[in-house]
Amino acid sequence: MTMRLGLYLIIVSAFTLLGACSTSQKIKQNISEGNYDTALDLTYNQLKENKNNDELVQSYKETFDKANARDLARIQSLQKEQSPERLKKIYALYEKLDARQYQVRALQPLYYKGKEVAFDLVDYADKIKTSKKTYADYLYQQAQQKLAAGGKQNARKAYQLLGDLQFASPDYTSDLQTLISTAKARGSSLVLLKANNGIASHTSVEDIEELTRVSGAAMNNPWVIFDREKDPVKSYDYQVTINLNEVQMTPGEVNTEVVPQQKRIADGWEYVYDSNGNVMKDENGNDVKQQKIITVQAEVRLFQQVKQGIVKGDISVRNLKNNMLSTPVTVQGEAKYENVYGQYRGDQRAIDQKYYKALQNKEQPFPADSLFVQYGLKDFKSKLLQFIDQQEFDN
Repeated sequence: MTMRLGLYLIIVSAFTLLGACSTSQKIKQNISEGNYDTALDLTYNQLKENKNNDELVQSYKETFDKANARDLARIQSLQKEQSPERLKKIYALYEKLDARQYQVRALQPLYYKGKEVAFDLVDYADKIKTSKKTYADYLYQQAQQKLAAGGKQNARKAYQLLGDLQFASPDYTSDLQTLISTAKARGSSLVLLKANNGIASHTSVEDIEELTRVSGAAMNNPWVIFDREKDPVKSYDYQVTINLNEVQMTPGEVNTEVVPQQKRIADGWEYVYDSNGNVMKDENGNDVKQQKIITVQAEVRLFQQVKQGIVKGDISVRNLKNNMLSTPVTVQGEAKYENVYGQYRGDQRAIDQKYYKALQNKEQPFPADSLFVQYGLKDFKSKLLQFIDQQEFDN
């Protein structure tokens, strides 16, 4: 027992050492590649477990200083640039400098060769506040200018700027949400969905309402708003016209197929006879027996109930700004019903397992025509959504 415990401790120690070596190599590699924050994170996790590693403490201090020096130099360089993008970068760098210090404070005190390591910690609160305010002012002013310039593309740029402002400084202004909603509305294309129901005798009002209920959130283009009822105060950009023209219903049919089945199976035992007609004996004098193999046969009769309903129509798009009409696209929604059941005669043991499900099934009454129309409309709508998703709807 003592030997096993000793072996276990040796194995655990070996794996621990291998893990430590692997992490140490990763730290050195990240430092050499300039990935200082990754190296700091790896070192931090190691020091949380053991602060008494002088090599790690020294590496942590040196990497911390290198990372700070690089970020501060980058800030000085950005402050000399004129591009507005610098404002976001400066703010982000000050945030990073501050966050890096939180990690250090969580580990302090750290000691190297018995002496406490002094980290150059700076209060960046004012720098963060100032750079954040400058960045937020820029975002707000730019968004206002884009909205004032008019046009969908400018509104979309304003929406993006305001989204960045909301992330950086959600309390910047009390009308931020109103501005975001305004930018979203001005940047969106308004699309009116109109259905001409030529199959009214087969459908309900609810069916048509469901057909034209389209959410922009489900589309690839986030800048499209769909209405299924015309709002007189809105100026629509496009109209999608859906014509439901015809319902076709095939009669219910039952197709029949006969499948012969044959199989050789074991059916008990039989004695083995020699050429003289005597039962053969084994070396112990016992009668020799073998499995009795027989051929069994059956006939499977399969019945396939099939019926189909088709909703036919077409879809077109009109640009209401220039009155251009697209070529109508023919669409049909399909609903299919199939029920397979079976019967057999003969020896059941001959039947292939793949027919068991059909043999357990029964004949069913065909669904009502209205159900085919309902499911046909669902399929029609899925194709309508695909069609809509392919349109650009972009002025």
